[in-house]
Amino acid sequence: GDLRITNAVGPVRVNARSKDVYLEQVQGEVVVSVDTGDIGLEPRRAPDAKVELTTRNGNVEVALPADARFEMDGVTRRGEASSAFEDSIRVSTEGGGAVLKGAVGKGALIMVRTERGRIDLKKS
Repeated sequence: GDLRITNAVGPVRVNARSKDVYLEQVQGEVVVSVDTGDIGLEPRRAPDAKVELTTRNGNVEVALPADARFEMDGVTRRGEASSAFEDSIRVSTEGGGAVLKGAVGKGALIMVRTERGRIDLKKS
């Protein structure tokens, strides 16, 4: 199954073995760790505290407001990555994986890790 969290004020911490986790309209610190499953994050506004999203086997999608200010540090060891903030957040390939790095202004750090999966950074 999946876990949906909506309209929460952090810190929000989720640790799951096999589950898709979707967070919408959240604010504050967010830490999600999933062994097998997808992670989706669409906060109310740009993050104001650290965000850590980790899955061993799954895709990660982060949708931020177009005017968001944040730092991005994303790595997929086996998978692809894309960024709708391509002017500031660069995507590079490494072996069979990809890296997203950069900053849009000065803001909270968003760290994303997946061993096998895709990372998509979108504008909401």
